[in-house]
Amino acid sequence: MDINTADIHDLYQLQDQPVRVEVHKATNGQDVYGNVYTVDPDTRNLVVAQFTEAEKESPSSLTLIPAYSIKSVHKLSKNVQISTVSHGSEDLIEKIDDMLNKTGEVSSQVIEERKQKLIDHMKSTKVPFEEVEGGLKVGAVVIEPPYTKDNLVSENMVAIARIQKLLAVVLV
Repeated sequence: MDINTADIHDLYQLQDQPVRVEVHKATNGQDVYGNVYTVDPDTRNLVVAQFTEAEKESPSSLTLIPAYSIKSVHKLSKNVQISTVSHGSEDLIEKIDDMLNKTGEVSSQVIEERKQKLIDHMKSTKVPFEEVEGGLKVGAVVIEPPYTKDNLVSENMVAIARIQKLLAVVLV
């Protein structure tokens, strides 16, 4: 299938399917084998999930293949056995979505340790703070669990910058 002339609906039908992407010699020259994760409808770039020999349930890598480097895309039949392809993954798209959307969950013990480190540091440096329902309040800034630089709430950007510096020192 020529990616530039194929109907976009045909390209979407390739999602989750094992494919061989034939690449122009000038760009790389090596064919890419894997399962199509997604197709950009505007640029027609492909993202192909590749697997290792041992692990066929979740991909080991995602490869972006620009449309300009694609000569053609061939859907592989089930009897073709290639190590970077998975034939048995029914819900590949959902698995990859879950993998990409995971927000490294932090244990409650780690959160409590961070909070205690902050409290100890602010007490020792005599920084005024108070414990509030949503976390720790330092001046105009509330530090919410899990107590990282990305969990600061305030309308005062200068105060946020100062608290971010404090967190960088304390939570090394």
